[in-house]
Amino acid sequence: MTSKPPSKSNNSEIAGDSKVQGNLELTPSQSNISRVVTQAVQKIQSRVNFSSLNLRPGKQTPELRVKEANATEEKVCPLLGDRYTLGRSSRCDIQIRDPLVSHTHLTIKRNKKNPRSFIIQDEKSTNGIYRGKKRFKSFSIYHGERFTIGPTE
Repeated sequence: MTSKPPSKSNNSEIAGDSKVQGNLELTPSQSNISRVVTQAVQKIQSRVNFSSLNLRPGKQTPELRVKEANATEEKVCPLLGDRYTLGRSSRCDIQIRDPLVSHTHLTIKRNKKNPRSFIIQDEKSTNGIYRGKKRFKSFSIYHGERFTIGPTE
């Protein structure tokens, strides 16, 4: 009886506690991280129609800058897609961990009539969305403009 030498394929093989892929050895925790990153990329790809984007070299990408109450730095969220949800829930596209923020607080949609602006829509949140000291259910926002989640002081 003869035995065959192990094949040299690029397919994943289980070797002890680690997953071996080509020459790269991943521990179970790294494998989970890789899976989560892959799922996140697939989620983004499913929400963004990259073929319809008109991105030109040197042109800025729309972004939402989020400054949480006790944070020292802003969180920058590029707005490449047409619709985003913002809230405390892990199901939201943009998550803000603050008790004043509802589970799904607001929706950000690209304005189809004016693609240079976005529409901010309150999703029946408890604490609302504000521009200055005035509460709104919905409004358009342009580059450089600000709004607040929850009442202003």
